Amino acid sequence: HEQASIIITSNKGLEDWSELLGDPALTTAVLDRLTYKCELFNMTGKSYRLENRKSLF
Repeated sequence: HEQASIIITSNKGLEDWSELLGDPALTTAVLDRLTYKCELFNMTGKSYRLENRKSLF
C-alpha cells in the first residue's frame, strides 16, 4: 500500500468506463480505488502513435 506507482492510460474518459466494465457500481468502485491519492493528467491533441501508424499503410 502506497509503496509503488502505477500508470494507466486509456483513450476513454472516466465517464465512459462503465460501458467498458459493464457495471456502473463496479466502475465506481474501481475508479474510486484507482484515483485515491493520485494525479490525473488529461492529455489532448493529436496522437503520435496513430499518426505514425497511418504512415505504415
